[in-house]
Amino acid sequence: MGVERGKELVIKSVGDMHAFAASVVSVFSGGGVLLLSGDLGTGKTTFVQGLARALGVKEDVSSPTFTIISEYGCDGRYGIDILVHIDLYRLDGDEVGKEGAVREALKLAGEEKRLTAIEWAEKLGDLQPVGAENISFAHGSQPGDRVVILK
Repeated sequence: MGVERGKELVIKSVGDMHAFAASVVSVFSGGGVLLLSGDLGTGKTTFVQGLARALGVKEDVSSPTFTIISEYGCDGRYGIDILVHIDLYRLDGDEVGKEGAVREALKLAGEEKRLTAIEWAEKLGDLQPVGAENISFAHGSQPGDRVVILK
């Protein structure tokens, strides 16, 4: 499954979402920041699980909604040693900048060999890291379909 900027891609299964994530990580090897936006249930966490699988993470990856941030050791594939998963769902926009763990993670985001994926990235406002890549997620026209766009 290829990655093409600005093109809508219809995802029909978890396997397809994982394949899309693997193709994204291959393009952004060495690290970076992925800003994930979209409604509840559109596949953002499933996408991060696909990133983790592609990066050789051994642990189960779930949404860190209550912990906000989870870090996972990777096996060095694509030049990435750490996957950081941030979920801003339970924070209001004003709270994001006040949350110490989020501020610290944003300072480290973009460091070499570190891939940071931020769910509900629209809540970052002006705090969005420079050079971050945006991926939007939406429900598709058919039940179970998801539409993703790398902007």
